[in-house]
Amino acid sequence: SGSSRPTAGGSVVARVGQEELTLEDLEGINFGANLQDSLSLLQAYAAKWIQEQVLYQKAQKELAGNSSTFDKQLEAYRKSLFVYSYEQQVVKESMDTSISMEQVDAYYRQNEKHFLLKSDILKFRLAVFPEKAKVPTKIKALFVDEDSRKSPSLESFLGVKAKSFFLNDTSWMAIADVDKLLPEGFDIFEERLKRTGFFEFQDSTGMYWFWIRDLKIKKTISPLEFEIPRIRAILLHQKKQAFLNEQTKQWVQEALTSKTAEIYVTNPAP
Repeated sequence: SGSSRPTAGGSVVARVGQEELTLEDLEGINFGANLQDSLSLLQAYAAKWIQEQVLYQKAQKELAGNSSTFDKQLEAYRKSLFVYSYEQQVVKESMDTSISMEQVDAYYRQNEKHFLLKSDILKFRLAVFPEKAKVPTKIKALFVDEDSRKSPSLESFLGVKAKSFFLNDTSWMAIADVDKLLPEGFDIFEERLKRTGFFEFQDSTGMYWFWIRDLKIKKTISPLEFEIPRIRAILLHQKKQAFLNEQTKQWVQEALTSKTAEIYVTNPAP
């Protein structure tokens, strides 16, 4: 039609005003091997490009008076992008990013009252057996024994007889995540208010053993081991900021000393 202006070789895919989308612009984009699918995807891509260009060109026209402000903002963004990228490179190459458990523990003790649980958390064990499975009494005794987590006889029995099991009762888990592992017929949000302890129940999928070894309730102080990743992240951020501040001071001093940078404003004489 009269609205299209194919260039040499017919490489123009779409146009808005003076801006053109060419096949060269699309190099590296996979539109599939099937010709019909490729044409459909290409058409959809071109339609999206036209939408973005129409909006951008209209905005440019209507906001032409703001161009100097935008130029300043773009330059500020460009500078901050360079600085941020360089800071990350310096941190990666030159900073010791290790955080010791002593530092984590000290931070936790100083800020304990700020670490309140956002949900109930549990330490638990879970085993799921085929329906009406026969399980020896001694295995049940081991299952609720805090010291048996690494017991070869417990793990070997569950490895053979259980459909699935979870014995990592030294780690805390949020109650909502625990609930996902249990059948719909067991309301953990109701049961956990009554007691810790052992629960056994069956449904059409099998027999469940569920032992709540320990629990802590929402809005109480969170245990240290549950907060270790969060505290490490906080301390690492603080360490990065201190490192970069010190590094920047050093660079500024070097620039002033070598006269690469100079301040021409002086305080007036008293």
